[in-house]
Amino acid sequence: MYEDEPPNPADQQLIKWAKVMMICSGLWNGPIGTHRMVEKLHKIYGRFIRYSFFALVLFLHLECLRLVVKGYNREIVIGSFSVVVSVTKILFKTVVFMRYPLLDVVNEIVRKERQVWASGCEEIQALYRKKIKFVKRTVLMLLVLSTITVMTLQVSGAVATLKIKRYNVMNNASLESHFMYQTVFPLNRINHLNWLFSTEILWGWIGLLYSSITQLIFITILAYAAIQLQILQVHFRDLMGSTVELFPAHAEVLQGALKLREHMVTHKIIIRFINQFNQTTKYMIMMDFLFSSLDIASVSLSISQVGGSYVPQSCLEK
Repeated sequence: MYEDEPPNPADQQLIKWAKVMMICSGLWNGPIGTHRMVEKLHKIYGRFIRYSFFALVLFLHLECLRLVVKGYNREIVIGSFSVVVSVTKILFKTVVFMRYPLLDVVNEIVRKERQVWASGCEEIQALYRKKIKFVKRTVLMLLVLSTITVMTLQVSGAVATLKIKRYNVMNNASLESHFMYQTVFPLNRINHLNWLFSTEILWGWIGLLYSSITQLIFITILAYAAIQLQILQVHFRDLMGSTVELFPAHAEVLQGALKLREHMVTHKIIIRFINQFNQTTKYMIMMDFLFSSLDIASVSLSISQVGGSYVPQSCLEK
C-alpha cells in the first residue's frame, strides 16, 4: 500500500484520529483490515451513514420549509432555521472533502511519518511528537464540544417532549413537539415516542460524527503541512552548519549541493501541496464564515424574542 510495505500503526500516529473518525463517518474509502467480511460490513455501514447524513439534511430543510409555509410561531421557525444553517455548513464541508483526494493525502502523511521515525534524528522526532500531542488535544476538545452540543440539543429536547406528552394527557391537549432535530416525521411525534427517540439517536450520532470530522480533517492536514515546514527548517539549518567549515573537500561540497537541491525540491512540493489545499478549501472557508454569520444572527434573534412562547409554562414546570 505504501511503497510496497504493509501499513504499520506506529506510522499513523498523526493521522490516526482522523482515520478513525473518517471510518465512523463513512468517508474512508481505503482498506481497514485484511478480512473480506470486515470490508463488506464497512462498505455497507459507510453507505448507510452517508445516505443517512444526506437524508438528515434534506429532512431538516423540508421541515423548516413546512413550518414557514404553515405559518408556525416565529420562535419555532427560528429554532429550526438555526439547526438547518449549522447542518448546511457541515454538508458543504463534507462535499468539499469528498471531492478532495483524502486517501492520497493520508498515504503521503503515513509515508512521511515513516521517514521521520526511520531518520534517527531526535530533534525531528521530538517535533513530530509535539505535533501529535497537539492533534490529540484538539481531537479531545472537538469531541467534548461536539458531544456537549449534541447532548444538550437532544437530551433537553427529549425532556421537553416528555413534559409536553404529560401535559397533553393531563389537559386533553394536542400540543406538538418542536425540539431536538426538527425533521420531517411521518408519524405524530408525541404519540410515537419510541420511533421518535430512535430516529433522534441516529441523527445525534450523525451530527456528532460529521461536525467533528469536517473540522478534524482540516486541522490534521494543516498540522501535517506545518510539521513538514519545521522539519525542512531543521534540515536547512543542519546543512548550513555543515557547509561553513573551512576549506571543505570538493566531494563534501558536491554532497552538500545535492542535499540542498533535494531540500529545495521538498520545499516546492510542500508549497504546491499547501497551495492546492488552499485552492480547494477557499470557498469552504468563505461559506463557513457566511453560515457562521447566519448562525449568530439566528441565535441573536431567538434570544431577543420576548414572550410568545409556544409551550405553556405549566407544561415546563416539574
